[in-house]
Amino acid sequence: MKLQKMRLEDINQVSKLYQEANQFTTVKNIHNWTIEGLNKFPQLNFVIEDGQKIIGAISAILKNKKGAVINDIAVLREYQSKHVGSRLMERLLKELKRQEVKNPNHSRAVRHSLRTAIGDFYSQKWDIKLRSRAAEYKTHFSGIEKITLWVHWKNSRAIPFYYRSGFKMKRVSQTQNIPGVPDGEDIIHLEREL
Repeated sequence: MKLQKMRLEDINQVSKLYQEANQFTTVKNIHNWTIEGLNKFPQLNFVIEDGQKIIGAISAILKNKKGAVINDIAVLREYQSKHVGSRLMERLLKELKRQEVKNPNHSRAVRHSLRTAIGDFYSQKWDIKLRSRAAEYKTHFSGIEKITLWVHWKNSRAIPFYYRSGFKMKRVSQTQNIPGVPDGEDIIHLEREL
């Protein structure tokens, strides 16, 4: 079984897989939001293949500079309880830990000036300039701190899996204005610190 980043050519298989786990919506809706997430955050979408068959997938997006959301995770029924979901979750969490989310107000010029300052430090011993630029640089970059997801009440059997992955239940609410999902459906929100 091979774990790899999701590719656009995987979308049809992945959409069908996600729809089996999310029967309250359509393959078309899943297809659309998975393509959107894959295009925006290709580093946060993974699949596991057994031969040419995708047996598991996970998709996430960055919601803001401190948080990520897992949109979907699904494993073919015959591969469940064989650590496929755990491998996907571990790979996603590893990638999220590596993420540095750039503050939109932070320009390339500041990053360039830091590299310049480091060069200046070595060539001209400008220790004070290096320290001030490094401090400025660190204030503009930070990693993901929180990961969230929600589970439809019909999929509540997945909650123990999320608990084993470090997630905790935060609240229960009802769906509202989620494309492709009927309003008024109960959902369970879970989150974990990274």
